[in-house]
Amino acid sequence: MEEELLGRSPRTLIEVLSDKVAVKLINNIAENILEIESEYGVLSAVGGQGLVPEFHGTYLHSPKGAKKQLWFVMENIALSPII
Repeated sequence: MEEELLGRSPRTLIEVLSDKVAVKLINNIAENILEIESEYGVLSAVGGQGLVPEFHGTYLHSPKGAKKQLWFVMENIALSPII
């Protein structure tokens, strides 16, 4: 499956990496620390419940020649039917 962009904001990108996993990429980690802490807390507490995707964890990614990114890896629910 080819990477697919699901969403974009000035601070983040959300990409589908496979039929099972989507990744939210956060740039400027220091500038977004409050958002990161809040989102991590919510996903850790309720990920996989109801319509909230299952949360697999966060990873620090260092692209060659670019600033580090924080990746939130979660279940890809974009293609799942809602029942």
